[in-house]
Amino acid sequence: MNQTQHEQGNPIPITSQATSSQPIVKVLIVGDGGCGKSTFLSRLSLGQHHLQPDEEGSNGPSPILENEAPEAISGASINPLSSLPVLNDSDQPYMYTVRLGYRRFQLAFYDMSYLEKHWSLLDPDVVIMTYDITSRAGLGQLKEWRRTITRSFQIRRVNENDGGDVENGYVEVDREKIQIMLLGLKRDLRREEPGVIYPQEAYRIAQELHCDAYAECSAVTGELIPQVFEDIVRLAVLSKTGKKSEQGGCFIL
Repeated sequence: MNQTQHEQGNPIPITSQATSSQPIVKVLIVGDGGCGKSTFLSRLSLGQHHLQPDEEGSNGPSPILENEAPEAISGASINPLSSLPVLNDSDQPYMYTVRLGYRRFQLAFYDMSYLEKHWSLLDPDVVIMTYDITSRAGLGQLKEWRRTITRSFQIRRVNENDGGDVENGYVEVDREKIQIMLLGLKRDLRREEPGVIYPQEAYRIAQELHCDAYAECSAVTGELIPQVFEDIVRLAVLSKTGKKSEQGGCFIL
């Protein structure tokens, strides 16, 4: 499992038709209400100049923007929550075309809040478990979310004639097919006070829950957003190829 320590970058969403050379990767975002899922998705929809870095420096190759979103404002650095766009649920999935190394992929983001009871039928390639880093109660819910992911996507119901290692009417399927990230949101609200969840604790929990990656970010300020997106892309590639990509940076097309 990878623990991320990043700065800023520039994701841009576009909608386009999938081709055989651009496989679609379905990304499902789950988490308690109010933890920041919708704000995170809204932040991803902004253009390059809405995502100006708050700090200098980088710990590796950053996403490079190759075309500009229509709503991007040259030279503007917009951080207030009120400036984030309101996404229409009916527009889901939110599509991104990305290139990592020499391969192109289309990422389709789904918010489980919109899918309601039908989200478990999605058959995602990547699942992002989100939590509010200021809420210890939300942290306690992560085990239940992990169990739900296992029941919904990593085991299947069988009957007596199927054989195999059957327990309570279920059998485990390929657990490696789905990549799981634990993502802490509302990083900008972290304060030196009891109850706030720090990366060391969350990283340990991510390991206990058998997550493939852990990260945190602030959708309000944009801190770490582009690098989190790059991590998601790398998990997406792994879900399709079964191999970790180590070449080049993540390019948003």
